[in-house]
Amino acid sequence: ENGSKAESLPGGRQQEEMLVSGVEKGDKAAFETLLVGARGGDARAQYNLGDLYLSGTLYRVRLVANRDSGEGLQWMRKSAAQRYDRALAYMGMLYFQDNSRFVAHDKVAAYAFFTLLAEQDPEGELAVSLGRVRDFSEQEIQAGKALADQMREPDHLLKALDDYLAAPHNEQK
Repeated sequence: ENGSKAESLPGGRQQEEMLVSGVEKGDKAAFETLLVGARGGDARAQYNLGDLYLSGTLYRVRLVANRDSGEGLQWMRKSAAQRYDRALAYMGMLYFQDNSRFVAHDKVAAYAFFTLLAEQDPEGELAVSLGRVRDFSEQEIQAGKALADQMREPDHLLKALDDYLAAPHNEQK
């Protein structure tokens, strides 16, 4: 898979889906396997754990005591930092949505994530959606490209994102 530095989850996509399905049914062993993989740096495990936290699944099946979206966002960010394609798409959509509960709406950050994803899969769905420039102003596109340039630096994705988000800038919404 794109971007995964570590492969500590056993098996391929089918095994991954079985683990996630087990977690969704409240299987503590499956949850522990995902957690070990995520802590070991596996981008797939980090993505899945982030998604399960952010969707509220872990709380609903009582594998965690509190609904912790902050924990989920941290796992998703770690996965995106490794350029895992599904995490890049997820992060882009979080920033693109007006009503995200997890991050502030920011179309520049969304465009940057979508740009990185499209570079990994130029024939994919996201490459096509990037062509929908009506969703972004010219200023957002240019700023998004500049942010993507900074995020491309090795091991710099999260620092570039955090620096951009912390900087005072005018948003055109």
